[in-house]
Amino acid sequence: MINVSGIFAGFSASTAIQHSNIQSEKRPDPIELKEDDLRSLKEEIAGYDLENISQQELVALGGTLFHEGLINDTVYAVMGLGNAEYDQRGNQINEHKKFNALEYFDKQLSLSSEPGAGGELGSASGKDGYKQLNQVLSVLKFFATSNTPDLALKTKA
Repeated sequence: MINVSGIFAGFSASTAIQHSNIQSEKRPDPIELKEDDLRSLKEEIAGYDLENISQQELVALGGTLFHEGLINDTVYAVMGLGNAEYDQRGNQINEHKKFNALEYFDKQLSLSSEPGAGGELGSASGKDGYKQLNQVLSVLKFFATSNTPDLALKTKA
């Protein structure tokens, strides 16, 4: 297990600076996104395979979603941390290594739900972050492959 106290908010030094800068930016209200904006976003999201994605790609995707006002900073932070690996000096390594984000974050949610475990983030906010991120990833997977520009799942019981 790694110490994520400095990593959680920033993922790396350069991303930490970018993250702190974008928190203060005015982000659009997702309800205000026009159909053309959603179509463009859908095309961009469709370019990512959540079952075979690198840490670097996941950070880029998270940045897009955060800037569009579609995810909050907690989900963005958890998404940015992803399956990050670090060397003995604390430098991030293997940013281009592909992994299955859907399986990985589902497993982390399960681990964070076990008594006394907590997954890699090991806190209530980490568990909430994993839960929210799993919901976001499920909607993204549907959104990227559906024939509709909607960014919501509509179901009937």
